[in-house]
Amino acid sequence: MNVIIPEPTRKTLRTLDKKTWELIGTEIRKWQNDLPVDLKKLKTEKNHVRLAVGEWRIMFEARFENGKKVFYATEVIMRKDAYR
Repeated sequence: MNVIIPEPTRKTLRTLDKKTWELIGTEIRKWQNDLPVDLKKLKTEKNHVRLAVGEWRIMFEARFENGKKVFYATEVIMRKDAYR
């Protein structure tokens, strides 16, 4: 599985403190290696999932490219703001 983090999302990640940034990176790598993470499909958005990391939520959009599923990080947001 491929996970792509576009530059606008990377820019948001860089604003986070180092500990949070590293924790998010660790969870994404675990997900890429098929290890358990707090990942759920979003009911309100087709082909979207969210990865929960502490108080942060990383939203991904699933796309098919060359017959493979690729996940694009679309947003990094605090939990309190994610579900409004």
